Amino acid sequence: GNKHIKDPSEAAMYLKLWQQHKKHGTDWKFNKNTQSWLIRHMYEADKVAKATFGLLLEYLLGLDGDVTKKRIRSDATRRAQRYKEYEKSKEGEAETANGSETKDEESGSSTKATQDADKNPNNDADVDEDDASRWKKLDGHDKRKEYKRARKILDSITT
Repeated sequence: GNKHIKDPSEAAMYLKLWQQHKKHGTDWKFNKNTQSWLIRHMYEADKVAKATFGLLLEYLLGLDGDVTKKRIRSDATRRAQRYKEYEKSKEGEAETANGSETKDEESGSSTKATQDADKNPNNDADVDEDDASRWKKLDGHDKRKEYKRARKILDSITT
């Protein structure tokens, strides 16, 4: 079996125990794997529920590592921008459907993706692949949900 597959309830419990620890000084043990799993899946509502995501935001605020915070911020920025691009392209499609001309060729979405990859050299290519294919499968509603999570992260985590 793949030991990277974590039970979402286990990850949620990790954050609940962390919160108790912060409030009441109860026992809690830092777990790098759980933290990594949470950060990796925080945009997936089926893995990180809304309540868990709220706790995770609080947790991320207290992160020591500036590197991790920067990475989270740049990832959230990328996702927010991707949604904006998607919205723009949707508007473009609507205009085209109305028969008016749109200069869509200029935006060249493929070059945009390449630029993003260049900007973020420490990105794991395979993670990008997974993310890109996951994004393609999301419907408009879920794309918007991801955008809202990215915005919340950007609003709360300032480096």
